[in-house]
Amino acid sequence: MNPNGTRRILSRAAIALLLAAGVLSAGWIGDSPAGASFDFFGEFEPVASRALGGAGAASSDGVSGWFRNPATFPGAGLDLSAQFANDPFGGQSGSLLAAKRADSLSFRFVLGASKLYAVEELDERAERTGTLHEPGSVVMATGLSWRFRKFVFGYGVGLATDRISKHERTAIGWWMDAGALWNATRRFSASLALTRLGRRERAYAEGGDAKGWLPAELTLGTETKLDRRGRFFLLGDLTWPAFGESSAQIGLKWNAVENLAQFRAGTKIDFAQAKWVWDRMGGSDRVWRPQTEELFAAGAMLSPGDWGVDYAIGVLRDGAGLRHALALRLAL
Repeated sequence: MNPNGTRRILSRAAIALLLAAGVLSAGWIGDSPAGASFDFFGEFEPVASRALGGAGAASSDGVSGWFRNPATFPGAGLDLSAQFANDPFGGQSGSLLAAKRADSLSFRFVLGASKLYAVEELDERAERTGTLHEPGSVVMATGLSWRFRKFVFGYGVGLATDRISKHERTAIGWWMDAGALWNATRRFSASLALTRLGRRERAYAEGGDAKGWLPAELTLGTETKLDRRGRFFLLGDLTWPAFGESSAQIGLKWNAVENLAQFRAGTKIDFAQAKWVWDRMGGSDRVWRPQTEELFAAGAMLSPGDWGVDYAIGVLRDGAGLRHALALRLAL
């Protein structure tokens, strides 16, 4: 590629990123997390991304990063995956993914369900209603990816139900996402993705939750090959959410045995944590709830043939416990 052309592309991408960051900082969807719903969709995050501390928007490994970036492309004609996860608060979730490749196009279908007990969700709901809530959700989504030379473009649309307790009405929401992946060189990839942009169309009968936007996120990701043999990769994501604090995700991927064994590790740096530390040093009594954030995550994938097993474990902050995730994959 022409060096001048590359500089123009990078310059335009940087300008677009700065503009997007400014819009997000100004509150481009809402002014508080209370207006959001489906905030526990993160439980559907793929095992590969979980083991990297949430990074993976620029990963080109099959369809493992569909939650982080819809611009993913399967390595086989048909990729099937079943993923399961749980946390120390009694939360459970499961999802099924099918991706079919047809030349330069790929079609994706996702079905998932969860029953979670998020600490912050329970605390806030209990304070307002005085009752114990059991967040639950069912999600169904479909998407399309297109590969063109060094680029992959993708989008997705979905519907979901969202129920806070068995005695409340079920809220129904829709969302869309879009993303692009650029395999710039043999050693570097970059991506930009907008995920979960949508609304909840029906509010709860109880709980005082108003109709509002879903917790959309804008993510800029990179993946860098650290050696010529392609054994070690460094992944990094910057995420700007519509609600809450921005964060950075950093991970390291090691292909120990090619086409057989892969190990990953990473962490998420929540900028709210840095602010909390700074406030504490200044004598502030600002409250921060870190229990649901992962301090460190690691995982391993074994793929002896056209099938594979992927496992990830995350250590939550403040000794809150461990979060587990398991995936079974089949390539046809």
